[in-house]
Amino acid sequence: MMILKDKEHVDSVDWLTVAEIIAAAGLNQRDVALVERAFRHSTFCWFGYENGQLIAVARAISDLTWCSYLADVAVHPRCQGKGYGQQLMQSVSDGCGRSAKPSSTRWWIKSAFIAALVLKR
Repeated sequence: MMILKDKEHVDSVDWLTVAEIIAAAGLNQRDVALVERAFRHSTFCWFGYENGQLIAVARAISDLTWCSYLADVAVHPRCQGKGYGQQLMQSVSDGCGRSAKPSSTRWWIKSAFIAALVLKR
């Protein structure tokens, strides 16, 4: 089972491990100080732990009204396939998807924008 913690726990996060998870999941190699800065400045953060070990991360930037940009969603490869990604995305949806309007996505796609993620409501 994965235990999720939010941005309130940001001061206890091991930022080297966050950077390693992001790289291991295939996003790209990043400077640890910049990873910490990005997460600290994000509106929402999620950190997933299995048996006390950090194994999953996600963050989102939001105007807290209509729009949220989801970034750096990653589950360590050794922990993938256990439903942790779904659990993480459910927390993301619960945290920043309250004002999502999936029906507006069709217009953006028609206007040559690509839908990266649509939260169903």
